[in-house]
Amino acid sequence: MLSRNKPYFDIRDLAAALSFFTGSAKHYERLFAKAFGYTYALHFPYGRDVLYALLKALPSKKKEVVMPDYTCMVMPNAAIKANHTLKVVDVSLEDYNAHWEHFKKAITKNTKVIVPTHLFGFTVDVKKIKRNMAKDIIILEDVALALDPKIGHDGDAALFSTGFNKHITTLQGGILATDDKNIYEKVLAYRNKAYRKPSCVTTIRRFITFFAYYFVFNRIIYGLLDYANARFGLLKRIKRHNYSKIMLPKDHFELFSKFQTRVGVAQLKKYKEINKKRMRYARRYHALLEKDKRCGKSFFLVPFDKHSTYSHFPIRVKNRDIVRERMKAKGIEAGTTLDYHTSGLPAYKKLKKCPHSAKIASEIINLPNYPSLKMKDIDRIAKVFLDAI
Repeated sequence: MLSRNKPYFDIRDLAAALSFFTGSAKHYERLFAKAFGYTYALHFPYGRDVLYALLKALPSKKKEVVMPDYTCMVMPNAAIKANHTLKVVDVSLEDYNAHWEHFKKAITKNTKVIVPTHLFGFTVDVKKIKRNMAKDIIILEDVALALDPKIGHDGDAALFSTGFNKHITTLQGGILATDDKNIYEKVLAYRNKAYRKPSCVTTIRRFITFFAYYFVFNRIIYGLLDYANARFGLLKRIKRHNYSKIMLPKDHFELFSKFQTRVGVAQLKKYKEINKKRMRYARRYHALLEKDKRCGKSFFLVPFDKHSTYSHFPIRVKNRDIVRERMKAKGIEAGTTLDYHTSGLPAYKKLKKCPHSAKIASEIINLPNYPSLKMKDIDRIAKVFLDAI
């Protein structure tokens, strides 16, 4: 079974994880800042904590955060848990992002932070947003799915994520990156006050999780687990997003375990290779799919973007569930990141409705494009997808 996602782990990451009694968060932060062209970088337990800590660290009478409706639900959760109010804006059907024309009607005198999101690695013109809005509004670029030195430098700070299904991974984690000394110092001071070292129990749990991820995505093992889950409900107890509650993880105040910083350093050495492969696979998918006469009718592609990082390869299809079932029968698991939108969630039902976001969420499918795939896998996936339409 070809899984929908797979972290790019190899022997280098295993060796790093097992290099006990070494590892420095400051060293990892310095390397991260240097790799992506920032003056400062601060690590956090989760990507969402970057937004949470930024809001907490920069007190203001303004309490409004504006972000796309079509985004990971952990972002609005972080804003609300930081005691701020939330506004969402709709997105474009062309690239699934919110641009200046979407943000401009939502910004008010109470707006403190806006969060332009480079979803799936497709870029937003943040310079245009910055030119047209008040200077005292903070722009936090969400580059969780756009790991590239050329993306994320036009706002005041950037939010990176290193969760298990991101470009590079430390199992879970986030980075605040900025060139603004004031933002850095205030967020650092808040982090030093509010966050703490991980407990032994947390470190052991994370270490076990690393080994599980390292081995479980083997095609044979993953296929057996998928079969066991379908037959016996093996994975029913695994916690997933709770769409009805606004919450943060129990360990969101516990910083990195040392082995995570070591794995992070090993992963940083591979990010160029990762991005290069994702771009190659995106080009191949476009070449194979665009020529099909059903493209633009039965399924819809975002136009090829040479500046994207292609964290995912998203396609909209009208009969998504049927397509996924047919692909799975052929041994390929297609993802559905993101198959929801904020204003459609029970916890946020009072927010304004965003029809484009709702449409994308109901039709989105992601073809596997992780770095450990081969070009022959991409060809097969594309064929199976077209046969499933």
